Amino acid sequence: MENQSLKYQLAREKVNRIKYLYFHILAYVIIDLGLLIMRYVQSDSWEDFLSLDHFMTLFIWTLVLSIHLICVFALPLIFGEKWEEKKIQKILNKENH
Repeated sequence: MENQSLKYQLAREKVNRIKYLYFHILAYVIIDLGLLIMRYVQSDSWEDFLSLDHFMTLFIWTLVLSIHLICVFALPLIFGEKWEEKKIQKILNKENH
């Protein structure tokens, strides 16, 4: 019973991480589109719109979102449930001896 409860809790945490990632992606799309439209309207020319300072927020947020994606999807592949179970067992065995 306890094992099922633990698995349910881990699954729930994973779903929450994915849910917050989706909110992050949605906010990224909505806010960056708004910023791009605002900057396009305020720009005097196409060259002015394409200047690097207009896209710095987009670049930085893209980097942050990429890190978030890696943390949600790639790291669990490396440090997944099997890895966690092995570490837990190793710590418990060490504490018992």
